Amino acid sequence: MCRVLSVSRSGYYRWRGRPESRRAIENRRLDVHIKAIFMKSKRRYGSPKITDELNDMGFPIGKNRVARRMKAAGLRSIVRRKYRGRPPTRSILIRSRITFCSAILRLMGRTRCGCRISVCRSKRRER
Repeated sequence: MCRVLSVSRSGYYRWRGRPESRRAIENRRLDVHIKAIFMKSKRRYGSPKITDELNDMGFPIGKNRVARRMKAAGLRSIVRRKYRGRPPTRSILIRSRITFCSAILRLMGRTRCGCRISVCRSKRRER
């Protein structure tokens, strides 16, 4: 295996026997806290809010590091867009205009409308 990886045998065993770094230990500890906060928020909090929570808990940490740790753990917040009513479509506007025109025509006893919509310009059936 050392030949495939192009490393010396002694270097590989030295690397394998090395104790875990402080940064790796702290990352593991942070991962547990990040995941707990993420799940407590029902998967809604992103890195800025989780960073605020961790800072309140006493962990001095930046949002970029939290974002990296979340990405490494595969955590993505659920983003819901605010509902905004859609503007009426052209067909709805045309239908409402036709309905309005036909109602006016009935009141006036006329068969033709002066508006530009081709549907309104066609002759109405006489009953």
